[in-house]
Amino acid sequence: NWIQMGPDNFGGRTRAILCQQVSDNTIITYAAGVSGGIWKSDNLGTTWKKINTENDNLNVTCMVESSAGDIYVGTGETFDTQEYTGLQEMGYTSGFMGQGIFKSSDGENFTLLESTKPTYNDINSDWAFINSLAINPNNDRIWAATNTGLKFSSDGGNVWQTATDD
Repeated sequence: NWIQMGPDNFGGRTRAILCQQVSDNTIITYAAGVSGGIWKSDNLGTTWKKINTENDNLNVTCMVESSAGDIYVGTGETFDTQEYTGLQEMGYTSGFMGQGIFKSSDGENFTLLESTKPTYNDINSDWAFINSLAINPNNDRIWAATNTGLKFSSDGGNVWQTATDD
């Protein structure tokens, strides 16, 4: 059985949830959405605080955490955008363009990885849409499912390569 835990004072769909167990008695929860930004709770969802206030709305689609505790946030949504927003009837098929991948080492401040910054207002550029992120727990390699293919980084997101089948 599920109960609503918030945040309930801001609209939008939750697309990403990340839980960190800080100690036996403390769990920090992050919730993020395409139209709501990133929210944080350190009391099991009783209260929530928006933590990416300097970036307005990041159009968050996914979040992962490395073994070192770094948090990576993917932005830009293409899944079902046309069906659920009415954009298809208006001739739009691009979704909500993102700003790339953001990284936080302290769980409060998120900085854009410049290597993932898409060309402004170009829905066909690399990193315009990031639909999923994953991290290999054995080596912290980051995987990103983007609008231009599956990409990976072995150095914390500074340099990316496109995965190939050869």
